[in-house]
Amino acid sequence: MRYLLVLLLAGCTATQWSKQGATAADEDRDFEECRQIARPDPAIAAIFGVFGAVGVFFGVNHTDSKIRSCMEGKGWLKPSQDAASKTGT
Repeated sequence: MRYLLVLLLAGCTATQWSKQGATAADEDRDFEECRQIARPDPAIAAIFGVFGAVGVFFGVNHTDSKIRSCMEGKGWLKPSQDAASKTGT
């Protein structure tokens, strides 16, 4: 079960973030900080795990949402947001 969670998280972390003037090392550092902040409490992770695949899905979705919020709070944009900001939409 733990390996399934790792695989799901690996799929979620493939997003390339962009930030004006930032390097890949900056992105890696900020992403790692956000990942640590978003790490679920072991008790909560166990509760999600009790509900099988559906629980894992919601747990991963919740963690991904927290990472996304953290990265956006640090000024990072996902490619779709970056393109929209350049076109003014």
